[in-house]
Amino acid sequence: MRRSILAIPVLLSAALFSCTQAIDPNSPLNESAYHPPIKVACVGDSITLGYGLGDNTYPEQLQRLLGDKYEVRNFGVSGATLLAHGDKPYIQQDFYKQSLDFHPDVVVIMLGTNDSKPVNWQYREEFASDYSHLVGSYQHLEPKPRVWLAYPCPVIGQGKYNIRESPVDMEQPLIKKVANAHSAGIIDVHGALLNHPEDFPDTVHPNAQGAGIMARTVYHSLTGNSYKGPLPIGASATAP
Repeated sequence: MRRSILAIPVLLSAALFSCTQAIDPNSPLNESAYHPPIKVACVGDSITLGYGLGDNTYPEQLQRLLGDKYEVRNFGVSGATLLAHGDKPYIQQDFYKQSLDFHPDVVVIMLGTNDSKPVNWQYREEFASDYSHLVGSYQHLEPKPRVWLAYPCPVIGQGKYNIRESPVDMEQPLIKKVANAHSAGIIDVHGALLNHPEDFPDTVHPNAQGAGIMARTVYHSLTGNSYKGPLPIGASATAP
């Protein structure tokens, strides 16, 4: 029997991770508390992987912004879902295990875009509990990483690939509940790109400029600094 969405508060209160962190989960990193390089794992789907972007994926642009004090790794998997009953669950992918084996200091998760497909969204009542399980699996690592959950990118217009904006909007309060239950931070990538439809050539995947906005948004959350210079875009990007 599927879990009811009404049971989400109970599921979250019994989350795998006990929320004992004293710091504000949205506060920037204290770089002096880490031995460099500070390891950042970017977990996600094809948007994180960087469909068509060469070396201009958001994790690569984030690496340029953060500099040598950090080591940013891209663990994006094309087509991956947050939902364990989805058609390509992230937790069943090799990159998931690799991200755990990386033992990151920081984890940035951005999943949910592929969950908006009708074939996957039928299991939406399991979204919060599945997300809670994923977050807990990282927070039980040693060293204990800081975790941020990113709201997925907006879907422009009708979207392609059966990906839809309405479910992505519905995911955001669920992600917020999971973040609160796990003392994880929130990064509003969705809001940062909402007024940039020109940066989504295929309505779903951001171009190099959009990936740069993502990188700048994540950079601000991790460091507390607002980057106002030119986006760190190279010359290798190709349009989706």
